Amino acid sequence: MAMIFKLTKHSDNLISELFEKAIKELISFYKFNWVQNQPKVYIIDSREDINSVYGKDTQDWLIGWSDGRSIYLLNPENIEKESNHKYSDDLYFKLIKHELSHLFYKLVTNTDKPSWLNEGVATYVSGQVNEGTDFSNLSKFLEDPKEVGSAIYKEAGFALLLLSKEFGDEKILQYIKEIKGYRTSDEIRLKFQSVFDRDLTYDSFNMLLKKHYTKE
Repeated sequence: MAMIFKLTKHSDNLISELFEKAIKELISFYKFNWVQNQPKVYIIDSREDINSVYGKDTQDWLIGWSDGRSIYLLNPENIEKESNHKYSDDLYFKLIKHELSHLFYKLVTNTDKPSWLNEGVATYVSGQVNEGTDFSNLSKFLEDPKEVGSAIYKEAGFALLLLSKEFGDEKILQYIKEIKGYRTSDEIRLKFQSVFDRDLTYDSFNMLLKKHYTKE
């Protein structure tokens, strides 16, 4: 049976304001002036509707995702009812910016791979990295996200924060742009080594972790 949805155009001053702010900041980060044909935003009211649109049952932490040139968000009025999150404008802004980052990333690289970089950048630039997290060792974010689950968000975002502290955002953007057209893991690793002058390994990131976060 066909899955049919009825859409209506909707106005929301808060979401529009957060969207415009996120777009402006991402244009600054990616150096990609996305002015025309900007992403569409779809607001979904319930967990049941999220599952229908997403195509499978989702966990209660999922309140947004991106697809092509659109982002899908749980209605801010229903965040606490339909998810395990406590609503705040800050949380919703970071959600919007995270999902929009995925769209910028795909436009710049023509791919959504590698997952650790795509998710890491989105988590980092949206301000969702928790520097208070007690990371003593990074060991999961380079793996298949299907195998490590939500760990990729926490670790990959922190890994990008470490790269920023050591090399700056311009170097990260250089790497993002230079993997355009690259598809294999070997190609992406070689490009990482070329840009950052180190291997794409957990040891490399854990050395940065020790350098920037070891307590004296």
